[in-house]
Amino acid sequence: MRKACLDAGQSDLAPPHAIVTQTLSLLLAGSDEARAVSSTEIRDRVWESLATLAADPSVGDDYDQIRRAWESHEAHDKPREEVAAPTRGIAVAEKPLETPVHTVGNHSTIWGHRIGPEAWRIFEEIVRVNGITEVVFGPFQNTGNPPRKPHVRLVASKIPNHIEGKCYDKGPKGTLQTFQIRVANPEERDTILRVVRDHLVSLGHVRSSAFEPVDV
Repeated sequence: MRKACLDAGQSDLAPPHAIVTQTLSLLLAGSDEARAVSSTEIRDRVWESLATLAADPSVGDDYDQIRRAWESHEAHDKPREEVAAPTRGIAVAEKPLETPVHTVGNHSTIWGHRIGPEAWRIFEEIVRVNGITEVVFGPFQNTGNPPRKPHVRLVASKIPNHIEGKCYDKGPKGTLQTFQIRVANPEERDTILRVVRDHLVSLGHVRSSAFEPVDV
């Protein structure tokens, strides 16, 4: 992890310390007995830690760069020379593009079958970014702690052409709605993630975990 941070241009000790601390917490959670930990489980928990840290807009770009360097190391490749991919060709349009925003089949959402008006404005901003093929809603839950206003968090998925999202809102059926942003070109996924995240941050639609509890 230290090597991945260095490859991503993060020479400070704080990022690897944060990642390792969070990863160890995840590995130790829910078990009081001695047990063997597989390399696959370690990789999965590292991914979860990086995803959680990358969801914070104040440091998200840094941890996305570390994730890309770590993925290159995991694949036994040399780290990419351009860890931060250029944003040329991926931009925010003047108005929403004709990109589907929908559920699969007859599945419901925290808002029922019609997205709440404030949350809908967030998704309209998301589909202003080109390169996205669709936004698909997934499972939802009730955190028991509804936010003051709708906001989202975004992280890269393990699936190359997916971005995982969570929308927090006070819906009649729940408060946390998951969704996926699917992109046409997997090589543009990280660029699209950065452009969408920066755009939403500028509009106040992404909250930092420094100001909100992790599960809100």
